[in-house]
Amino acid sequence: MDQGAVFVANLPCRCLGSALMGFIANYPIALAPGMGLNAIFTYSVVLGAHHSWQVAIGRRYLFLGVIFFKVLAFCPYVNILVNSILNR
Repeated sequence: MDQGAVFVANLPCRCLGSALMGFIANYPIALAPGMGLNAIFTYSVVLGAHHSWQVAIGRRYLFLGVIFFKVLAFCPYVNILVNSILNR
């Protein structure tokens, strides 16, 4: 992947997501640590399984992982976890 394009796609999205999480949801949790999923994608799927990045992005389990995290975001357990961390 082109490093400039990856930078432009990732950094502003992570900054905006973290800011919205703090100001709108009132949970000062940074979303930038979600970059770990990018490392899993790079090292296990692209380098480990020897797929091109175009093929790896379209893989079914990556798509299902995104769906899983979106569903998880609307579960009440996430609020319980975040509240337990913030009220520590």
